[in-house]
Amino acid sequence: MKNRFSVFGLIVGLLFISQSLIAQQKKNDDPDPNKTYKYEVDSNDPANAPNLSFSIFPFYADIYTLNYNLGYGLQGDYRLNNKLNFNFSYRGAYLDRFSKSTDNLGQMHGYSRDEDKLANSYGFGLTYYFKNDLSDHEEEITLKTKHSGNTEINYVMDIPSKRLKLFGIRAGYEALNSSILSGNGNIVFEGTLVTPDNSASTNFSGQGPYSTYMKSGMITVGICRTKISDLHINVEQFGERYTAAVREVYFDVLYATGITFSDMLVSSSNTMGAITYHAYDVNATGKSKIGFRLGYSDHFNYKFKALGTFGMELGLRPGPKDGFDNFSLLLKFGMNLSVRAGAKQPTVE
Repeated sequence: MKNRFSVFGLIVGLLFISQSLIAQQKKNDDPDPNKTYKYEVDSNDPANAPNLSFSIFPFYADIYTLNYNLGYGLQGDYRLNNKLNFNFSYRGAYLDRFSKSTDNLGQMHGYSRDEDKLANSYGFGLTYYFKNDLSDHEEEITLKTKHSGNTEINYVMDIPSKRLKLFGIRAGYEALNSSILSGNGNIVFEGTLVTPDNSASTNFSGQGPYSTYMKSGMITVGICRTKISDLHINVEQFGERYTAAVREVYFDVLYATGITFSDMLVSSSNTMGAITYHAYDVNATGKSKIGFRLGYSDHFNYKFKALGTFGMELGLRPGPKDGFDNFSLLLKFGMNLSVRAGAKQPTVE
């Protein structure tokens, strides 16, 4: 029995010692703030950073005054010789607040014949960079991240790095299709009866609440500034560290080449609880064809070569003629995969 307790005590002691050694080793791995770590630069050439990228957005939030929806999106970009950038994008809603306006029929005077269609958008564009500038800056590299309770501690060091700035003009085309609901009564819908019927008025004009499905095509013209960094180093004790980013700020003016509304079913009578609806063509409704947006996009990476991506747009869209009823805020979150495609470019001086 005594021998068994001795063996058990020996095992417990060895486990305790091994845990202590592991804890001490982890502590010793913490960066020393008083030490300057040596590193080798494997790459520091933003002019030759990855230029072909594909982004997947599992989640976006489109907060449009006349409708709001959640969905997914795709986006592709190709930057040619740091002079041109080609892009395409698509968004599709999987949750659309006003796609089924029939849910509100008891409170509405009219609703769209296309109320089951979800919001979607697609577009393509071209950017021409008329100026580039390569500058020095300090890139913050994370050596180690440590958690202590609810506190996150990041050990970082600043590395001299290069950053490429591109200034450009951009133009493109975008189509946006969405159900809209005028719930505040500011939009005056104008309609003409689609099928003649003596029991209904030939024309109508009203402020709702009304719902319809809007299809719009827009030409976009604007300016942008893009910042590119691409640093790959090897730090003693901590190994490889890779940081890259493509950050763009842009401003676009939007001009609608066409805005159409689906036929609206408008209530004309209520007899013994039975509501009668008639279809009206409401494309005579006033339209605001000019809008604008301020946007920001960020493809970023600090620890992995698969990049995260974030985008935001804020502005007024073309739509029914009623000023701030066309206010919109778009947020996008996803992942970006980027590779280098094409011949190597000379470093910009």
